[in-house]
Amino acid sequence: MPEQLISIVTPTLPGREHLLIERCMTSVLAQDWQGDIEHVIVSDENPTLRAMMLELHEATGRPVRFVEVGDNWRNEVTLKSTGGVAWMLGSYLALGDFVGFCGDDDELLPHHVSAHIATMRQAGAVWSLSKIDFWAHGE
Repeated sequence: MPEQLISIVTPTLPGREHLLIERCMTSVLAQDWQGDIEHVIVSDENPTLRAMMLELHEATGRPVRFVEVGDNWRNEVTLKSTGGVAWMLGSYLALGDFVGFCGDDDELLPHHVSAHIATMRQAGAVWSLSKIDFWAHGE
């Protein structure tokens, strides 16, 4: 049986392409999951970020979608939502059998997806929530 498609949604903001987003994207690509991982990146129109993302994903052959939204989609509600609309938009557009989230300033451990799916399968879960905190000194 082929492994199921996993979607990882990452919203980001203009100007963040030179911060941690590259580490985020690299960590999604480095997953030991044997099936496909689709990385859905939601951002304002950003040619620099799009080029960086395509270059990183090209080597792996994993599916990637870059969702660019212009200023016309914003309104008073979305501006006050602190990014919630971008998370929701990414989850609506995700094609995966499972959908996960990774902030643009976060990284996933290489076994994050496979361990999470294995635990869900073992428990017969249809959804789950996980959060792992790492401190600066690795405790």
